[in-house]
Amino acid sequence: MKKLLLSLTAVIGLAGAPAAGSSEEIMLEMIDYIVSETELEYNGEQLPFVIVKSIDEICQDMLSPSDYEIFSRGGYCNYAGYYDPTVRTIVVADEPVKYMVAEKYYETILVHELAHYLQYLNGADEHVQCRNELEADAYRIQNSWIDLKGYPEEQKTQGLFAKLNSMCGHP
Repeated sequence: MKKLLLSLTAVIGLAGAPAAGSSEEIMLEMIDYIVSETELEYNGEQLPFVIVKSIDEICQDMLSPSDYEIFSRGGYCNYAGYYDPTVRTIVVADEPVKYMVAEKYYETILVHELAHYLQYLNGADEHVQCRNELEADAYRIQNSWIDLKGYPEEQKTQGLFAKLNSMCGHP
């Protein structure tokens, strides 16, 4: 586990993550915050793996083959990251997506995806009509973390986008 965390810290360092503290310490701080702001619980379960991929790789993971073909020909894909509950893995884009900035980008996406990790850990996914409904709380946590830590305002998810992206039937 220690080797994995050191490897993750090295990979994360390439993505502009903070130099202070280990990735485990940072994740645990974020989890404590999420637990304090929600009804979600954390009881020391294994932390998720964190990997960094290109935006192209993330879009390939997230889009249907026909949508990915459109994206690869110059279409629009703006996934900053995702949580895969089947393998308890958080994936973060290696560079900021449109409308976000480099400063504290990694941490912003990490806290959002850790909210999803805790949602799945607590079975919240079983009480929604669709996965998109889980986004509302993750965006709220993301935005309040940004305020708490003084991160750039550009990292915040704006209200209308958050509402649309939290609706069932929205891609």
